[in-house]
Parts: sequence; C-alpha cells; structure tokens
Amino acid sequence: MIKERHKHYIKILIIYTIVIAILIRTLPYTSRYFDNAVPCVSDFFLYFYDFPDNFFLCNLELVVAAFMIISIIRYEMSDFRVVLYSSMSKLWLNCVKKCAWISIVFPLINSVILTGCALSYTSVINCNWLEEGSVARNFIPNGNITTENTFVIILICFLLDILRVQITILTICALHWLIRNPVADFIITYACIFTTYVSVLPFENFYRKMCLNQSDVYISGIYYADDVITPFIIWIDMILISWAVIKFYRKDMLKN
Repeated sequence: MIKERHKHYIKILIIYTIVIAILIRTLPYTSRYFDNAVPCVSDFFLYFYDFPDNFFLCNLELVVAAFMIISIIRYEMSDFRVVLYSSMSKLWLNCVKKCAWISIVFPLINSVILTGCALSYTSVINCNWLEEGSVARNFIPNGNITTENTFVIILICFLLDILRVQITILTICALHWLIRNPVADFIITYACIFTTYVSVLPFENFYRKMCLNQSDVYISGIYYADDVITPFIIWIDMILISWAVIKFYRKDMLKN
C-alpha cells in the first residue's frame, strides 16, 4: 500500500516531468541558441546544464528535489524516529538512503526527456560541432572548436546531475541536524543553489563544479580532471562533512 506522502512525491514527479518536457520540447522555438542551426543531441544536454545561460532550467530540479528531501529528512530526524537508532551513524546512513532514489529519478527524467526531445527535433546523434550551420559553430563563430562523443557528454551530464542532487541531500542532512528548522533549511539550501554565480576566491559555489561549461566544452572538450574528478572529490568531502556533523553534534542524544 502506497503511503500518503509517497503519493505526494509521485504527483510532484509527474508535474515536474510534464513541465520539464514542455520547456525542453519548446526550446528550439523559444531560445536563440538553436536559431538557424542544426543541433545534435549533446547540444541539448550542454544547454540544459549550462547554468549561466539557462539558470532556470538547470536549477529547477534542485528546487523541487530540495522540497522533497527536506520533507523526508524532517520526518526521519523527528524525535520519535531518532530514538529508534542505536548510533548516530545509522541515523545518517538511513537518512541518505531514504533520499537516494531522488538523486537517480530526477537525473533520469532529465536525460530521457532531453534525449527524446532532441531526437524528435531532427537532431543528429553524433556531434556535428565542426560543421557549418551547427549550434556550436553558431555559438562560437570565430575560433577553434573541438568535438566529443555524444554518449560521453550524456553520461557525464547524467553522473554530474546525480552528484548535484546527492550533494543537496548531504547538505540538507547536515543543515537540519544543526538547525532543526525546515524553513531555515529551505532558505539556506536555496541560497546555495541560487548563488551559483558567486565565484570569489577562495570560495566558489560547489554547484558550479557540477555542470559542464558549454563554451569550454565546445572549445576545449572534456577536461576530466576538472569536469569529472573535482566534482567527485567535492562529493566525497560533503559525505564526510555531513556524516561528521550528525556523528559528533548532539551525540549525547544516543549512545555511539
């Protein structure tokens, strides 16, 4: 039997899927990015996840996912649930596990819709960036352009999307354990998401590292050290930070 709150999550996912499908399907008609150009499938992925030029679409999933994550974390960290655990580590692990499906479902929805909409718009499957009339050539009319494997672009975008949502889960876990206030959780989480333009050394919003930079990929291709390894390092750091916060803060609530 499906619990009532699970029905709400399903409704949210259905609404998100419909909205994102409409927005992506109409991109070729609403965005100058595709004007008078022949796109390839990877162009749709690079555009969707390029937050400087497409801030709303890129971060919509995080806004919706954060709402669901906070709802789950708030329930799991309520007093009557906390006392059921024998250790703080188990509490943290269970909270992460309860939200893990969200980090798969949203990226999967995005990838399926992006691929489907791209193919329905007479897009070519292989990268055509070097050809005249391509989206990449229109985007960078003067200068060198490289090329990449379409499936590599899709896979990296999918994996980075998973990491983005998982980092949101880990952040909310730590925040709610520290603050115990869902309203404050929303404010701080959304502040992190919406300040992706902030890039002042030594601080740089970690969400910036979770997206491929469209123009950089067109010009230089995938730089694996920066585009893949760095996001994984950030993800591992957030795992350790989130675990440590719950493990050692208010540790007197349970015997560790």
